Amino acid sequence: MEELVLNKKLNRKISVKYLILIILFSINTHLLLAATRPGALFLVIPPGAKAMGMGTAFSGSWDDPSSFYYNPGAIGFYNRFGFSTENQGLPPGLGRFIEQGMLALSGKVLYNEVVSPEPGWLSALHSDMRYISSFYAIPFYNIGTMGISFVYLNTGETLVIDETGIYLGSYETYDVATGLSYGRSFFKRLGVGITAKYIYCYLVPDWVYLRMPELVIEKGGIGTAWAVDVGALYRIWGFGVGLSLQNFGTGIRYTESGSPDRLPTRIRGGISVEPLVALDSLYSIHNYKILNIPVNDILNITFNYDRAYDPEDPDDTWECSGWEFTILKFLSYRTGSWNLWWRRSTGIGLNLRNIEIDIARYFDYDTYHVQMTFYAVKPPENIGNNKKLNNALIIASSALAPGGGQFYKGEGIKGSLFLIPSLYLGNLYLSSESDNKNYLALIGLGVLYLVSAAEAISIK
Repeated sequence: MEELVLNKKLNRKISVKYLILIILFSINTHLLLAATRPGALFLVIPPGAKAMGMGTAFSGSWDDPSSFYYNPGAIGFYNRFGFSTENQGLPPGLGRFIEQGMLALSGKVLYNEVVSPEPGWLSALHSDMRYISSFYAIPFYNIGTMGISFVYLNTGETLVIDETGIYLGSYETYDVATGLSYGRSFFKRLGVGITAKYIYCYLVPDWVYLRMPELVIEKGGIGTAWAVDVGALYRIWGFGVGLSLQNFGTGIRYTESGSPDRLPTRIRGGISVEPLVALDSLYSIHNYKILNIPVNDILNITFNYDRAYDPEDPDDTWECSGWEFTILKFLSYRTGSWNLWWRRSTGIGLNLRNIEIDIARYFDYDTYHVQMTFYAVKPPENIGNNKKLNNALIIASSALAPGGGQFYKGEGIKGSLFLIPSLYLGNLYLSSESDNKNYLALIGLGVLYLVSAAEAISIK
């Protein structure tokens, strides 16, 4: 919680939170005073625990929903239903209990601390700051893949106190960007995509000006803008080369008479190399197996490298690289580095077929990204044909989270209709201080668990 004393210097006070972002996401301090300093800087916060674990070098990757942020061209290669949510844990239930246990264990082993399903963002600067992102991919095999994205930054509660020390109220500053994407592949090698985004920034509510009419300041505290991302990705023999343009659009205006700030446009390019996949493509090493398992399934290695810069300020350049080592397509370790102040990142991933849990740690502030990704993948034929075993796994999946049974059966859209509301209700229950809201959230969650389980188990 932040205490803010409002006076005639309100303009400077309002911008404190954005100055934090400028400091953290700019290499050169001259940007603080530059006339062309961009607005809506939350757009440059890199999402995705997998990407962050690899130092945000992700323009040449495609196999994670968060890759759409780095390069919309990746959408063209995404051929399975996927839904990822970051820094927003599962709703109360068996799945959350297991999730908390896995995060606690992995956090203790890697970082000697317990990792929360809802970690704060830069909590050392402000304890209430939250960063949440979600990416949603729906493949239509004949026409391409559609994507939906949501990015949210909340910088915590601000107390409003006048010059005499009287408490006037409080509000929360937040930023939201929602996107609609489309992509498809050509010749099985080239993926192209585009994302249209609506941006909404809420800095100061109108009631602050109404309660303090003596303020000599231009009215304004809400900004909106539109932007597009476009990108292309070429993949062959274990190599990927990507190029994208991010946040190209209208300026964002925060005051009624002020000039608009430009958006933080980025030109990003990168490569991704999987050496064992490349060797397999060139020399057919897939014929060589260990314990009847292909070599690539035992160990896979990925190296990524990216560069990104602001075309209106080329000195503001990000250069990053990262490695991923995956064993048995189950456990991954990641490490990355880049040329900004926080320098390095590490992370792990656990792939449970229909659910993947990824953790990344970065900054000297012990900041985490925790990502849950749900895949709609039907069970193998030998399991699907075993009626008793298949039904038992449907029941177990339904107990993890609303919609879990549908994801297990490969019904991603249907499962999302249960899962997404349950995430909202779970967050409401865990964060609300109102008993009435808590009761209503629990009742809603109970209904979602029961209805989704009944629908998943039903035999048609």
